[in-house]
Amino acid sequence: MSKLVAHMGRMKKGNMSGIEAHNKRLYKNHSNADIDTSKSYLNYDLVTCSGSYLDAYQAEMDKHYTGKKAPRKDAVLCNEWIFSATSEFFENMPEDEEKRFFESCLEFMKTRYGHVIYATVHKDETTPHMHLGMIPLTSDGRLSNKSIFTRTELKNLHTALYEHLTQDGFALEKPQASDKKHLSVMDFKIAKRQEHLDKQNDAIAKNAVVLNNQQTQYKATQLKLADINKREKALKERESTYKATLDKQYKDEYDERKKTLDAFYKRENAKLDERESKLRESEYKLDEREKDIEKRDEEVKRNERNFANKYNKAKQVVNHADDIEKRLDEKIGLYKRLTSSKEDTAILTGLLTSIKQEYGQSVADTLYNKAVNGVNATSYVDTQQLDDYKQFKRTVKSKQVDDLEL
Repeated sequence: MSKLVAHMGRMKKGNMSGIEAHNKRLYKNHSNADIDTSKSYLNYDLVTCSGSYLDAYQAEMDKHYTGKKAPRKDAVLCNEWIFSATSEFFENMPEDEEKRFFESCLEFMKTRYGHVIYATVHKDETTPHMHLGMIPLTSDGRLSNKSIFTRTELKNLHTALYEHLTQDGFALEKPQASDKKHLSVMDFKIAKRQEHLDKQNDAIAKNAVVLNNQQTQYKATQLKLADINKREKALKERESTYKATLDKQYKDEYDERKKTLDAFYKRENAKLDERESKLRESEYKLDEREKDIEKRDEEVKRNERNFANKYNKAKQVVNHADDIEKRLDEKIGLYKRLTSSKEDTAILTGLLTSIKQEYGQSVADTLYNKAVNGVNATSYVDTQQLDDYKQFKRTVKSKQVDDLEL
């Protein structure tokens, strides 16, 4: 589990400008080798100090200082706190969760002591950490670092901060009581740097062992490679000698075989050309046949249209003949009824006119005479002309059917 880091430094008036330049990265060159200036843009403020640290200190003192005398020239004006944790705590931690950790530390210091004038998070060094500056003002308005941060208070602070962060959901190792001497901020950073260097040295030592093993394997591989190259060279020499022998022994056989194959390929190509010519001729005939089929298809379609027209005309003729026959049968029936009932001469005269228009004057005169005399028309009427007409109609129908079939 990761250990919590909460370290305090005491800043007098002469230290304020130096720590401000460090925290705000005012200089391009830094004595701290851990600073990677290419990542300085990742740094951010949780409490922004727009002016200088001394200006912010004076503004806070004007609001809350109630001492009767001005602070001594060598008084501690600001407590510089560094909040962080061991490096594994921040591994794979999301950006927002990392920021929440520092915000929780800031909230703890504001609630417990107040008078925070700056809070800056640095992400361009080995481990993310926050520099927090607070003025050591007592509850009665005095400036007194010793009164606030006693040895007991520093121990209680670590325990209280651990409990506060644990309640906020951060998994940290509970701080243990220690008799270690309290270090200055610079000494603390040097100690952290040394700890980081020690870890790097351990990693280098492990890498050296791995490298040594890799070198041993490399040497063995080099020996194997040299042996392989030697064997490959011998094989190439043997292959060259063997090839020269084969070239000398089988050159004539190769040339003869080549001539035979060339002749074979020439004959096969001639056959292929002939076959290709026949295929083109077949394709031409096929195209001509398709054109002929298309012409015949068009002719069949024209014949079908002509047949349909003839069929429709014949159908109209047949229907017209059927209508004539029907009207004739109706008139003969009417005539029979009239003669059997002996209707008057006026009705017979009208019927006679209708029959004369259909069958002629002679048929009409014969029918009229029979009807006037009261003779049964079905026994004495000469229906030869009527029968001749019906036979003519059947002949016409038969001829029309033959034309349709044709």
